[in-house]
Amino acid sequence: MPLTEEWVWTPDPDNPELWIYTNRESYSAGDAVTFHGSCSLPPAEGSSSASAVVTITRDSLEPEQVYASEPFDVACHEAPEQCYATGCGWPVCFTLDAIPQGWASGFYIVRCEASAEQGGAVAAVAEHFFVVRPSEPPTRSELLLVLSTNTWTSYNAWGGANAYRGLLPP
Repeated sequence: MPLTEEWVWTPDPDNPELWIYTNRESYSAGDAVTFHGSCSLPPAEGSSSASAVVTITRDSLEPEQVYASEPFDVACHEAPEQCYATGCGWPVCFTLDAIPQGWASGFYIVRCEASAEQGGAVAAVAEHFFVVRPSEPPTRSELLLVLSTNTWTSYNAWGGANAYRGLLPP
């Protein structure tokens, strides 16, 4: 069944949403991580953007928060037509200059919280992830982390389409 235009996301200031993604899915120590985002929160008076912070937690038996950003601005951007196929192309809203050498390899959860003003109540939340690869690939490992990214992408209809329900008309 083909999807209709109603499936395409457009900002709705009455129902604030926050979306964030990184430029890649995996990194090594020393790599910069750029975050792209959009937030439909109405900005504070005199501002054109919402205020957001990012925390990064290494997911493990005992999750450990390894990073918390200073506040940064995230503006509202519409999702372009066919973003499901070509990506959103939103501008960079925040950059982590380098993955620290001390971060262990593994799965990291990114949590972004936005408010209409710096230090205000959290009004929108988004989560994302990335993987940190070992600096030196082991010759043998007893563990393997398999990401189901292609499956998630196939079932995800954000932006108007997915591999199972069809595409929007061109």
